[in-house]
Amino acid sequence: MLFRGIIILLVAILGAGYLNMSLTQSAGTATENQDAYADAGTVAAHHLDSFMARDIDAVMSDYAPDAVLVLPDGVYSGTESIREQILKAFENGDQDAAPFNVTGSQVAGSLAYATWTWNLADGSMAEGADTFVVHNGKIAKQTVSIFMKEAPAADMPSEDNTDMMMDAPAAEG
Repeated sequence: MLFRGIIILLVAILGAGYLNMSLTQSAGTATENQDAYADAGTVAAHHLDSFMARDIDAVMSDYAPDAVLVLPDGVYSGTESIREQILKAFENGDQDAAPFNVTGSQVAGSLAYATWTWNLADGSMAEGADTFVVHNGKIAKQTVSIFMKEAPAADMPSEDNTDMMMDAPAAEG
């Protein structure tokens, strides 16, 4: 009976030591992971600022070599494929002719989310949102949602045009 009690005590002590060692290692891993993900907001902000400046090298410096970009028209893997898509987006004009503006952002761990508007060179407007997954200071995954608003037709009067009056029934008095 005494021998059995000593074995149980020994197992409990060894188990507690193992548990303490695991927690210490996990804490170190958690700190490393926290450091790896702490910069998601910074990376996303740099990325969006670089995009607004139409600086392709700065934009591409934010991506991991094996990054994945998901756009409404397809999935693009690797920096060369992503670079082609960014350059296509830049064809919509420079920042002065086609302003891109970030309207909101949120960060949670390794995840950054930004909403934006883009007044395109053709007069249309895009509203959208990007979601970034950042790992080790680089964008590992990015999704982009885009909603287009067409430019007003040139031959249609605007709502502000007061020269054109609609026939309205006379008010009864």
